[in-house]
Amino acid sequence: MSEKFSGREVDRYLTEMRAGNPEAMEKLYDCVSKPLFALCYGYFHNTQDSEDALQEAFLTIKSKIEMYNGTSGFNWVYTITKNICLKSLQRNGRTQSVDFTDSVSVGKYYSESSVDSPSAFDESGIIKLSRQVLNDGEYEILLFHAVYGMPFKEIASFLGRIEATVRWQYHNAITKVRKEYERRYGK
Repeated sequence: MSEKFSGREVDRYLTEMRAGNPEAMEKLYDCVSKPLFALCYGYFHNTQDSEDALQEAFLTIKSKIEMYNGTSGFNWVYTITKNICLKSLQRNGRTQSVDFTDSVSVGKYYSESSVDSPSAFDESGIIKLSRQVLNDGEYEILLFHAVYGMPFKEIASFLGRIEATVRWQYHNAITKVRKEYERRYGK
């Protein structure tokens, strides 16, 4: 995945897939596989099931590409992936609380297999601290913007919120984490 990606890239790759470009699927995968894997890992808490769900998601995306309407591509692939995870849990009779942004669990996988994952550059423990201090919504916004480089406008669109609200929540989250860091470790 590129360090920063935009919804326009995702939309472009999906549109190219729909038009029959065989390289577009690989570009899409490179663009969104890490945040989608993080989603899967939050449901399954293990690498094998997460990779299986991610693979199934991309197969579903490919098979249902004609249903893509040309906009909100990241939201579309994210929703497909989330639904696959939920169906898999139901199929296997497993239910658990869903914390799809658990950086500690996701970090275990990434630290073993990837140098550009959130935990790989979390030497200061800020991501782990953020997970402990922030509620799920705040952490999700922080992860999407600070770690995956998603613009506020696209986060707002994906979450169905107003951009100004997302910005405000992001800045509040940063303030919370900073205050907790200073409380724990001094200035």
